[in-house]
Amino acid sequence: VTASILFRVYDETRNDLMRHAESMGRVLANTLVSPITHDDVWRAYEIINSPFQGGGLDRTQAAETILVLDTRGLVYVSTQPVQYPMLSDPERLDPEYAAISDLAMNRTDVKSSVIDPPNSSRLFVTIPITSEEARLGTLVMSYSKDLFMPLFIGIAQRAALMTLLALVVLLPIAWYWGHRMA
Repeated sequence: VTASILFRVYDETRNDLMRHAESMGRVLANTLVSPITHDDVWRAYEIINSPFQGGGLDRTQAAETILVLDTRGLVYVSTQPVQYPMLSDPERLDPEYAAISDLAMNRTDVKSSVIDPPNSSRLFVTIPITSEEARLGTLVMSYSKDLFMPLFIGIAQRAALMTLLALVVLLPIAWYWGHRMA
């Protein structure tokens, strides 16, 4: 029972993070339309850095990196401009971004996606940036998979403690009742 509850909690924690990421991504994508159409890179940089300002997010909800890719899949702006400079190909700078390069250039729908590449240390959330049915680019938020482990271990420790406490109470009662019935 404890193992199934732990699996469910891990799954729910991951789903909550992805729902939060998609929601925040949609807000950022809508806000980025004006700076992108007016080619205001500094304003776009301020917008994608706004979630990191003020300390409102806890560590488990904070994206590791946020990139805005243009329609060619090149970096328009990023929260880490030294690592991902403007007009660079993120796939060449970091091979884990290869999984999202096709989505950044070839998608015509307006749905967000969660990409979990195999053998990757990150999850990616991609949100198309559109204006009047025209694709302007793609917002890409990366999250470390390692965020889930400390949370999961803490939950597992608390579950193990509660299970042991329940056993400490139930075993003597069961022994006494079993001895009386025998």
